[in-house]
Amino acid sequence: MLVCPTVGTTGTGAVDPVRAVAEAARVHGAWVHVDAAWAGVAALCPELRHVLDGVELADSLSADAHKWLLTAFDASLLWVRDGAALPAALSITPEYLRNAATESGAVVDYRDWQVPLGRRFRALKLWAVVHGTGLSGLRSHIREHVALAAKLADRVRADPMFELGAEPSLALVCLRVVTGAGPDADDAATRDVLTRVTPPAPRSSPTPWRAGAT
Repeated sequence: MLVCPTVGTTGTGAVDPVRAVAEAARVHGAWVHVDAAWAGVAALCPELRHVLDGVELADSLSADAHKWLLTAFDASLLWVRDGAALPAALSITPEYLRNAATESGAVVDYRDWQVPLGRRFRALKLWAVVHGTGLSGLRSHIREHVALAAKLADRVRADPMFELGAEPSLALVCLRVVTGAGPDADDAATRDVLTRVTPPAPRSSPTPWRAGAT
């Protein structure tokens, strides 16, 4: 059984109480995985570390560097408390993949931590970001986004045409249109605004087949 509290849902920025969830799950021996794909990296800032309160009780944690850490898609981070748990569940080692280094534990075969046999070298681009920007730069980047969200929320509060759907969650602001004609009219007006400010997806034309093309 897996219990999965979320830190920063994509649509609303909701943050589950990780500590309370983990403590409840521990009683039943359930695996606790913290899905912190978007907002987990906010904990780089000491004043925002509360979003991961209780994470030390979890069995695993994932966060996406490509969502808020200036790294090109795709680059996800995964921590596990027990490094042997995933290989125990996923490892399939035929004779031709056996070697002395793996058998002795001298190396970690990350292919055994996932379903696919191969992995892309995602760590290099994340290393480049950390090396070039530094911890102070990443913190400034996150803090600037949180501050911009707070400014936008203040503008929404001051504008009678809009209202906040909820208080801002870090860098995410959820708002809706207020028409004064009731909830249904407000929903319709909000959908209309969303359609108008969201650019349509580009239409791709099929590539003509050519002999020898790959």
